[in-house]
Amino acid sequence: MELSICCDREDGQSIAEEERVLWVRQMLEAMGLDLSEIWPEPDLTVEQKRLLRPFLARYEVVILEDGEKGVEIYVGDDLVGRWWRPKFELMVDHKARDPSKRLFYRVNLRAESVFDDDEKETPDKN
Repeated sequence: MELSICCDREDGQSIAEEERVLWVRQMLEAMGLDLSEIWPEPDLTVEQKRLLRPFLARYEVVILEDGEKGVEIYVGDDLVGRWWRPKFELMVDHKARDPSKRLFYRVNLRAESVFDDDEKETPDKN
């Protein structure tokens, strides 16, 4: 999955973080884990994070964060998903009337998982 989101400069970090948390949640749900009691809302509080660790340990799921907003998710020894750190491109909108809105970010997000739809159309060999 690759995604680009354009946003105001002050919103870039928070948007990237929201997308990362959403991706982690979608990964865990794709594994069949019921998060309804531990993580009922899209946001993840410190308390919920504390409860999530032992819950994930029961299923041998480990979420590693690299300190630069990258994430790897393992089940046992198998890597099942990777979220690369976001890349921020400073862009210019020369047509913006408000000078404070001329500069904005394009936030480039990239992730891969075993749940991605890798099927590519191939021509028939007939």
